[in-house]
Amino acid sequence: MVVDFLNPINFVFYIPLFFLSLVTMTIIIEKVHDLLKNPLLNQTSYQAIYSSLRKRDLQPVGETIKKGEHLEIQYLREFIQLRKSFHPNLINQLDILAREMILNREVRLDLLTSISSVATMLGLLGTVTGMIWSFQAMSAAGRPDPAVLSGGIAQALITTALGLLIAIPSLSAANIFKLRVKKLSTRLEFIYEELLAIQSARQG
Repeated sequence: MVVDFLNPINFVFYIPLFFLSLVTMTIIIEKVHDLLKNPLLNQTSYQAIYSSLRKRDLQPVGETIKKGEHLEIQYLREFIQLRKSFHPNLINQLDILAREMILNREVRLDLLTSISSVATMLGLLGTVTGMIWSFQAMSAAGRPDPAVLSGGIAQALITTALGLLIAIPSLSAANIFKLRVKKLSTRLEFIYEELLAIQSARQG
């Protein structure tokens, strides 16, 4: 038995599934590019910086922020620049910057999760539609034919397979990127608290 991928019935579902796959690939490529361009510090480097901040020692931090485009370093670099310029709303600016950095990484992650659900449901709808068509074809033949039925079911399952091929990567990618955002959010929160203490001590 040969499964006909070009069956006209399936094309009703191929088009939206193809569109969803393009959107998924575009978002994943965009997020991977941001991950490579603006990575997070490894645990050892982050712990070293955080320990320095807790000791209120900015000298190691000042040396570290001169290189690298890690998100934590970008955040600290902005703090140093604002501090040198005696910015009157330094703490508020740090808070705004942290929120922007997090929100920029959260963009379209919910869309990836939605695509996973939609692709799965769309594939299932294609399967149900194909099975209905198979039973109607068998009924029109006037007698049950196991070959027609099994062939129709196999044909119908194509859209489910395609839907899952889109849903699994999109859901997996969304979860991975959300974990990164959560990690960034936690780190920036800790760093913000230490910078707040440092700035308060300076003003006091």
